[in-house]
Amino acid sequence: MGNIVASFKALSLDEMIEAYPQITALLAAAKDARRLQLEAEIKAFGFKPGEGKQPISAAVKYRSLRDPSKTGRAAVPNQTG
Repeated sequence: MGNIVASFKALSLDEMIEAYPQITALLAAAKDARRLQLEAEIKAFGFKPGEGKQPISAAVKYRSLRDPSKTGRAAVPNQTG
């Protein structure tokens, strides 16, 4: 990996600018290929990609007596206002 970075640093600015679209296209293609590979592995286990445990919305723990629209879970809501 160090050789790649050193080789890139050795390029002139114009060469770096010219190489940038090619590098980003190759990176995007590699990421897409890896994503497809992982999705295939997930499907092989009988799951759907993106399927998972959804967060449960927690019930209100505290409600302001002065303004019932102010609620909270971690601490008593601010009573001012």
